[in-house]
Amino acid sequence: MEDSPKIEKRVPNLQFRTSYLGAIKQLPVLCRAIQRVNPKQEVYLDCADFGGRFCLVDTLQKDMERIGVPLDSIHFNSHSYYPGGGLSVRFTVENDPIFFSENYLSLTIDPLKFERRKLLSAAEIKDLREKYGGGSDNVVLGGSLTQSEGVMLIDAAKKVIKQKPRTKFLLVPRSSMEDFVRKVTPSIPRLASSLWKRRNESNFSIVTELGILDSLYSICDTAIIGSTFEYGTGQNPLEPAFYGKPMLFGGQFRNNEYAYRGLEKTGLLKAANSKDELVEALKNPMSPKELKAVRSRVTTFFDSMQGAADLYAKVIDTALRGEPIPKNLERRVTNFLENKYSAWEQSLGE
Repeated sequence: MEDSPKIEKRVPNLQFRTSYLGAIKQLPVLCRAIQRVNPKQEVYLDCADFGGRFCLVDTLQKDMERIGVPLDSIHFNSHSYYPGGGLSVRFTVENDPIFFSENYLSLTIDPLKFERRKLLSAAEIKDLREKYGGGSDNVVLGGSLTQSEGVMLIDAAKKVIKQKPRTKFLLVPRSSMEDFVRKVTPSIPRLASSLWKRRNESNFSIVTELGILDSLYSICDTAIIGSTFEYGTGQNPLEPAFYGKPMLFGGQFRNNEYAYRGLEKTGLLKAANSKDELVEALKNPMSPKELKAVRSRVTTFFDSMQGAADLYAKVIDTALRGEPIPKNLERRVTNFLENKYSAWEQSLGE
């Protein structure tokens, strides 16, 4: 009697639904961890930002390739053709507990933002600096600025430029690029905007390309963190911190709580609660000696906050197998940032 053919067990599909760029940017490190658990896992990625207005497939593919994630089992822009038959994962910006039902899993995004990723090479940074820095001695980058923050930074910049005339200010809008350009340009003489293909004409440029802010931080000397001077949602400050860039923010944030608290404690992130304080901070940056010590503290902080991607991969693998998530694993995820941060704070007192 012939043996029956061996039937390979089918691996359930896995879909990530990410509706904003801050979550999309964390998918490479998570996919890398998932593939370590199950190399055959089929993963479907929704790459749409701002409710589907922008599709960032090219950016996400490059980020995957940069950290060595094989793309043969990764399907991009999956909201249009996800076949179902598996688990759909969504991310929240709040530090909420895990929510898991039969085909749905909800996880908080912030722990993944601490995961180390491959940074740009010196040659890549040099090319970016030449392209966007315009040969300036000093580059200040305002990242994810609201319209009113853009106007405020321009007003502050005019005072800084009187003392440091070879300073370049790069403004990256948070959203509504055309509205941002229309709002801020009356404040700027001879504005150079990448939207109009006229770079290097002035001390100011508006960058309207999507998905490159994390790379642009590599070329700046100081980063201004947007959405912290008004409304206070708080752009991710970890992206410039990976490159050891001194940062200024408006003191307000709701998202990325542990990142703001930790980076402010290291000294790499400093509050500038008014336009005048922003001007003074930009005129008087940290000395190289002080910056070296601060960067050492930041490295220790990052080392203390690692492990979320592997932990999430375990949770997702458990859910894909249709098993209940153990309570101890659920607690580790829910309390991940709090426990890691507390341990790091305690180490500072030793």
